Amino acid sequence: MTITKNKQRRNDKLELLNIEDFNCKSPLVYGVGKNIVLLRIWIDLSWCFIKKYKNPIKLLGMIRVLKTKIEEITDNRSVLKLANVDGKYFFTPVGVLGGQGWPSRHYYRNFLMLAREYMTNDVPPSEGIALAFIAITKKCPLKCEHCYEWDELNKKETLRLDDLKAIVKKFQDAGVSQIVFGGGEPLSRMKDLVELLKSAEKKTDFWVSTSGFNLTKKNAITLKKEGLTGINISLDNHDKDAHNKFRGSKDSFDWVLNAAKHSNENNLITSFDLCPVRNYCTEENLMAYAELAKKLGGAFIQIYEPKAVGHFAGKDVLLEIEHKLVLERFQMKLNHDPAYIDYPIVAYADRIFRKTGCTGSGDRFLYVDTDGRINPCPFCKSKSFHFLDGDFDETIKNLRGVGCNSYLAANNR
Repeated sequence: MTITKNKQRRNDKLELLNIEDFNCKSPLVYGVGKNIVLLRIWIDLSWCFIKKYKNPIKLLGMIRVLKTKIEEITDNRSVLKLANVDGKYFFTPVGVLGGQGWPSRHYYRNFLMLAREYMTNDVPPSEGIALAFIAITKKCPLKCEHCYEWDELNKKETLRLDDLKAIVKKFQDAGVSQIVFGGGEPLSRMKDLVELLKSAEKKTDFWVSTSGFNLTKKNAITLKKEGLTGINISLDNHDKDAHNKFRGSKDSFDWVLNAAKHSNENNLITSFDLCPVRNYCTEENLMAYAELAKKLGGAFIQIYEPKAVGHFAGKDVLLEIEHKLVLERFQMKLNHDPAYIDYPIVAYADRIFRKTGCTGSGDRFLYVDTDGRINPCPFCKSKSFHFLDGDFDETIKNLRGVGCNSYLAANNR
């Protein structure tokens, strides 16, 4: 990515960038290059299975299982493109399948977990966790309309650095291959975030979910050096004023631009998180968003439907069927229409959950809140168990017993 010289700065203060100044190289791989990578991945996974189970006949069945999982993500269509950042390839930014970068030693962990389910139907609860969200701070400079941690913001911290290290270690000991740090605003706790990455074993893909606040050039360099994989940047409108109003800060949009610049320049995966309210769910708005995400060097766009929790609690914010259909058409266009081959890949978790069931509540992922308690997901709070208490497998069993079916029934319309 290049930025015109008159926009460059020699310090880490907030730069007032113009969108027109961005000229990012696409991180996407498609065509013959993509096909070669997919073939290499299939060969790699097949060899991994044979080494583990020494049963080439069972391999065919395992391939069918894996293809079914991929079809759930890709709507029964072929994979049109992959993201390639710093020599690794990604199907999705975060997720139960395909969220980890290939090649890497932890890429095989979820595959082997699926293989073990197929071969023995016996996987300890903790080994089934592929993805963990950890809220590392209550601090945040914003007042976002949709914040799910609204009731906890800017209260006294309860998790010390040693607590956070213990949480990360417990996940890594269980083999969790992808961890996302959130908040609050995780980059308001930059020093502790760096220490977390330093102390962690290099067998996990680590991400930060951020508003873009404090992602200076210096901080981006440090985070990359200590092992960060990617950045999920919250961008909820392509219009600067509308985004700033939604986020409750006149600087929020500029933070996004700065974060995207520094993420791309330091070989971090850049993904944009969108919470589309009803009046934003139009083809015109979504395509303008896609154009912006592409220009800013985004590899992915993640769509999270608004939920009536946190700051949205008690409000009529759930999307209607017509809004969801617009979002689904948008996803299909960017992911499967060759005319948009160089646009970011769209991940739409709510759609997959409606088709296959939610994988939260300790099934494949869980959420640790700012007090260290585990929850089915960021939007469905139980706060029943403290993560550091007791046996991990027993804790996951208890979490699965809590579940979130009533929440899904109320919000799945």
